[in-house]
Amino acid sequence: MKKIISALLALLIISSLAVTAFAADLPSKYSAADKGYVTPVKSQGLAGCCAAFSAVSCLESDYII
Repeated sequence: MKKIISALLALLIISSLAVTAFAADLPSKYSAADKGYVTPVKSQGLAGCCAAFSAVSCLESDYII
């Protein structure tokens, strides 16, 4: 039982160090809008088709990128 706990603790420490090392390379702020990857917000009015608008927005962003 002690070997299992020691192995899990070692795995936890290693994974936390890996996450910390990866996070050090990330910027403190990211905005797809600032980079021009998204289109402006569009009004759907009273149509109630937000799912269609969000799907088209994803396609537009993919095309831009």
